[in-house]
Amino acid sequence: MKLQDTDLFQGLSEREAVSLACCFIQSRVQTDEVIFEEGETGEGLIVILDGVFELSRAGTQGDVHLAYVQPGGLLGQVALVESGPRTATLTALEEGVVASLDAGTFDKLWLSDSAAAARIQLKLAKVAVAELRNANRKLLELLTVPLTEVTSPDVQRVLGVVDSMWKAGIYR
Repeated sequence: MKLQDTDLFQGLSEREAVSLACCFIQSRVQTDEVIFEEGETGEGLIVILDGVFELSRAGTQGDVHLAYVQPGGLLGQVALVESGPRTATLTALEEGVVASLDAGTFDKLWLSDSAAAARIQLKLAKVAVAELRNANRKLLELLTVPLTEVTSPDVQRVLGVVDSMWKAGIYR
Protein backbone atom coordinates (compact mmCIF):
# COMPACT_ATOMS: atom_id res chain seq x y z
CA MET A 1 0.00 0.00 0.00
CA LYS A 2 1.25 3.48 -0.80
CA LEU A 3 1.03 6.16 1.86
CA GLN A 4 -1.12 8.31 -0.41
CA ASP A 5 -3.67 5.44 -0.64
CA THR A 6 -4.40 5.47 3.10
CA ASP A 7 -7.52 7.07 4.58
CA LEU A 8 -5.31 9.76 6.07
CA PHE A 9 -4.63 11.16 2.59
CA GLN A 10 -8.17 10.93 1.20
CA GLY A 11 -9.52 14.30 0.12
CA LEU A 12 -6.11 15.91 -0.31
CA SER A 13 -5.12 17.37 -3.65
CA GLU A 14 -2.25 15.65 -5.46
CA ARG A 15 0.06 18.53 -4.52
CA GLU A 16 -0.98 18.39 -0.83
CA ALA A 17 -0.59 14.60 -0.74
CA VAL A 18 2.91 14.70 -2.22
CA SER A 19 3.91 17.54 0.12
CA LEU A 20 2.62 15.66 3.17
CA ALA A 21 4.07 12.30 2.10
CA CYS A 22 7.53 13.89 2.00
CA CYS A 23 7.25 14.53 5.75
CA PHE A 24 6.97 10.80 6.53
CA ILE A 25 9.89 8.41 6.91
CA GLN A 26 9.26 4.92 5.55
CA SER A 27 11.03 1.97 7.17
CA ARG A 28 11.19 -1.72 6.42
CA VAL A 29 10.73 -3.87 9.50
CA GLN A 30 11.55 -7.49 10.22
CA THR A 31 9.41 -10.22 11.77
CA ASP A 32 9.24 -9.81 15.58
CA GLU A 33 10.68 -6.27 15.42
CA VAL A 34 9.23 -3.99 18.08
CA ILE A 35 8.14 -0.70 16.50
CA PHE A 36 7.34 0.95 19.82
CA GLU A 37 7.09 -0.33 23.36
CA GLU A 38 4.56 0.26 26.11
CA GLY A 39 5.85 2.93 28.47
CA GLU A 40 8.31 4.61 26.10
CA THR A 41 7.65 8.22 25.13
CA GLY A 42 5.53 8.50 21.99
CA GLU A 43 7.28 10.48 19.30
CA GLY A 44 4.70 10.59 16.54
CA LEU A 45 2.28 8.88 14.20
CA ILE A 46 2.84 5.44 12.66
CA VAL A 47 1.01 4.29 9.51
CA ILE A 48 1.13 0.60 8.60
CA LEU A 49 1.80 0.23 4.86
CA ASP A 50 2.59 -3.48 4.55
CA GLY A 51 2.53 -6.47 6.88
CA VAL A 52 0.56 -7.52 9.93
CA PHE A 53 1.37 -6.16 13.37
CA GLU A 54 0.23 -6.97 16.89
CA LEU A 55 -0.70 -4.40 19.49
CA SER A 56 -0.25 -5.76 23.03
CA ARG A 57 0.07 -4.71 26.66
CA ALA A 58 1.91 -6.22 29.57
CA GLY A 59 -0.39 -8.20 31.85
CA THR A 60 0.21 -9.93 35.16
CA GLN A 61 0.61 -13.28 33.38
CA GLY A 62 2.42 -12.12 30.24
CA ASP A 63 1.53 -10.02 27.23
CA VAL A 64 -2.15 -9.41 26.49
CA HIS A 65 -3.18 -9.25 22.82
CA LEU A 66 -5.16 -6.08 22.05
CA ALA A 67 -5.46 -6.06 18.26
CA TYR A 68 -3.97 -7.01 14.93
CA VAL A 69 -3.11 -3.97 12.81
CA GLN A 70 -3.28 -4.25 9.03
CA PRO A 71 -2.09 -1.95 6.23
CA GLY A 72 -3.76 1.44 6.52
CA GLY A 73 -3.81 1.28 10.33
CA LEU A 74 -2.88 4.45 12.23
CA LEU A 75 -1.21 4.42 15.62
CA GLY A 76 0.19 7.12 17.87
CA GLN A 77 -2.09 9.98 16.86
CA VAL A 78 -1.96 11.41 20.38
CA ALA A 79 1.84 11.61 20.24
CA LEU A 80 1.57 14.21 17.46
CA VAL A 81 0.01 16.70 19.84
CA GLU A 82 1.16 15.53 23.28
CA SER A 83 4.17 13.43 24.18
CA GLY A 84 3.54 10.82 26.80
CA PRO A 85 4.09 7.14 27.46
CA ARG A 86 2.90 4.66 24.85
CA THR A 87 -0.01 2.63 26.20
CA ALA A 88 0.84 -0.53 24.25
CA THR A 89 3.59 -2.32 22.32
CA LEU A 90 3.51 -2.67 18.52
CA THR A 91 5.33 -5.72 17.10
CA ALA A 92 5.70 -6.86 13.50
CA LEU A 93 4.33 -10.38 13.00
CA GLU A 94 5.92 -10.52 9.54
CA GLU A 95 8.17 -8.38 7.38
CA GLY A 96 6.50 -5.09 6.61
CA VAL A 97 6.72 -1.38 5.99
CA VAL A 98 5.72 1.48 8.28
CA ALA A 99 5.70 5.22 7.71
CA SER A 100 6.29 7.58 10.61
CA LEU A 101 5.65 11.26 11.11
CA ASP A 102 7.37 12.74 14.16
CA ALA A 103 5.74 15.45 16.24
CA GLY A 104 8.42 18.05 15.45
CA THR A 105 7.92 17.69 11.71
CA PHE A 106 4.15 17.82 12.15
CA ASP A 107 4.48 21.02 14.23
CA LYS A 108 6.53 22.64 11.45
CA LEU A 109 3.93 21.57 8.90
CA TRP A 110 1.13 22.93 11.09
CA LEU A 111 2.93 26.26 11.66
CA SER A 112 3.49 26.67 7.92
CA ASP A 113 -0.29 27.29 7.72
CA SER A 114 -0.59 24.38 5.32
CA ALA A 115 -4.08 23.39 4.18
CA ALA A 116 -2.87 19.78 4.15
CA ALA A 117 -1.87 20.01 7.83
CA ALA A 118 -5.30 21.40 8.72
CA ARG A 119 -7.05 18.58 6.85
CA ILE A 120 -4.84 15.95 8.48
CA GLN A 121 -5.48 17.49 11.91
CA LEU A 122 -9.23 17.27 11.30
CA LYS A 123 -8.95 13.64 10.15
CA LEU A 124 -6.89 12.75 13.22
CA ALA A 125 -9.43 14.47 15.47
CA LYS A 126 -12.22 12.42 13.86
CA VAL A 127 -10.23 9.21 14.39
CA ALA A 128 -9.59 10.16 18.03
CA VAL A 129 -13.28 10.88 18.62
CA ALA A 130 -14.28 7.55 17.06
CA GLU A 131 -11.77 5.72 19.25
CA LEU A 132 -12.97 7.58 22.35
CA ARG A 133 -16.58 6.66 21.58
CA ASN A 134 -15.58 3.03 21.10
CA ALA A 135 -13.67 2.97 24.40
CA ASN A 136 -16.59 4.62 26.17
CA ARG A 137 -18.99 2.03 24.71
CA LYS A 138 -16.74 -0.80 25.91
CA LEU A 139 -16.52 0.68 29.41
CA LEU A 140 -20.28 1.04 29.57
CA GLU A 141 -20.68 -2.60 28.48
CA LEU A 142 -18.34 -3.63 31.30
CA LEU A 143 -20.57 -1.80 33.76
CA THR A 144 -23.35 -4.28 33.02
CA VAL A 145 -21.25 -7.28 34.10
CA PRO A 146 -21.68 -8.09 37.81
CA LEU A 147 -18.26 -8.13 39.49
CA THR A 148 -19.10 -11.48 41.07
CA GLU A 149 -19.09 -13.14 37.60
CA VAL A 150 -15.54 -12.05 36.78
CA THR A 151 -12.63 -14.35 37.60
CA SER A 152 -9.57 -12.77 35.91
CA PRO A 153 -7.62 -10.55 38.36
CA ASP A 154 -6.81 -8.04 35.57
CA VAL A 155 -10.45 -7.76 34.53
CA GLN A 156 -11.55 -7.49 38.17
CA ARG A 157 -9.17 -4.54 38.66
CA VAL A 158 -10.47 -2.83 35.52
CA LEU A 159 -14.06 -3.37 36.53
CA GLY A 160 -13.31 -2.08 40.01
CA VAL A 161 -11.90 1.13 38.53
CA VAL A 162 -14.87 1.48 36.17
CA ASP A 163 -17.26 0.89 39.08
CA SER A 164 -15.51 3.62 41.08
CA MET A 165 -15.73 5.97 38.10
CA TRP A 166 -19.42 5.21 37.76
CA LYS A 167 -20.02 5.91 41.44
CA ALA A 168 -18.08 9.15 41.10
CA GLY A 169 -20.47 10.25 38.33
CA ILE A 170 -18.01 10.22 35.44
CA TYR A 171 -20.30 8.13 33.20
CA ARG A 172 -23.62 9.77 33.99
